[in-house]
Amino acid sequence: MHVRIFTSAVPVGAAEVQASSDNAHGGGFHKALLISAAGFSDEAIAAADGTAVELIDGGRLDELMDIRRTRGLEPIEA
Repeated sequence: MHVRIFTSAVPVGAAEVQASSDNAHGGGFHKALLISAAGFSDEAIAAADGTAVELIDGGRLDELMDIRRTRGLEPIEA
């Protein structure tokens, strides 16, 4: 799995989605996971649709962290 975390306050665009997809395939990965607290542009969402690229925005990341907390799991250390 190819994973990219974007820290910009600006939503990620389609070019980054396409580049990550290309890098994942070129690296022999079957999936790309892109995480951006600022979210993704409509074009980026469209570019990822029907591909092996999964987009996780700030809201979805919060949901995933809440799942960890409700299951009593310890925080993940960086």
